Amino acid sequence: MVVGSPSGQHAPSERERTRIIGHLDHIADLLVYDDFGQSNGRMEPMYIYGPEGETPELGTEALVENLYKVSAWHDTFRKAVLDPHGFDMRASQFGASQNEVVWESDGAKVTSFPVPHGLYGAVGYRLDWKGLSLV
Repeated sequence: MVVGSPSGQHAPSERERTRIIGHLDHIADLLVYDDFGQSNGRMEPMYIYGPEGETPELGTEALVENLYKVSAWHDTFRKAVLDPHGFDMRASQFGASQNEVVWESDGAKVTSFPVPHGLYGAVGYRLDWKGLSLV
């Protein structure tokens, strides 16, 4: 899963809007990451790019919907006392059965590819930047 900004603009909070994450043991801090985005300068939505699942409830869109449910009590408080900008998460789901460019900005490109990891929807990522690659 890739978390980022579709604008590709390099503002001081670009680090707060872009990262690559995976299954549950890789996203356990996502709510905290969202929660402290505003205090770190993020005043726009956090975009989360991730694969579809075998069924809708196993995809990235469902993940974001459920994160909102988990944090409902806390969100009610923080949105009442703080500017609500920067506390929004938006999901963008992509297919998991073939290689696909899922994010590109300023010469950096992230490509997903299917991996055998138990369930449909598991993907790996390749980051290409300035002639270098990381898988």
